[in-house]
Amino acid sequence: MLANDKLIFALPKGRILRDVMSLVNKVGIEPEAAFEDGDDRRLRFATNDPNIDIIRVRSIDMGTILSFGAAHFGIAGADVLTDWWKLSRYPLLRRV
Repeated sequence: MLANDKLIFALPKGRILRDVMSLVNKVGIEPEAAFEDGDDRRLRFATNDPNIDIIRVRSIDMGTILSFGAAHFGIAGADVLTDWWKLSRYPLLRRV
């Protein structure tokens, strides 16, 4: 990541998004209004922080998104993490 690059958070589509968004909002990150529109086909959304963007991805794709560098940080359910990381050479950093 270069000094001028934005930090990209990958957030899961689906049922855990509501819980994830409450955590994201608690730290003061608010996505643009289009993020809430399920019909919006964009992958990347701006936030109220000019240094952070959010991408909305399928949970099952989270490991691939992170391992190939399309995002710097991601949140997924324990089931996805367990399935993906047991096949990966990357260690699971923290399981919440």
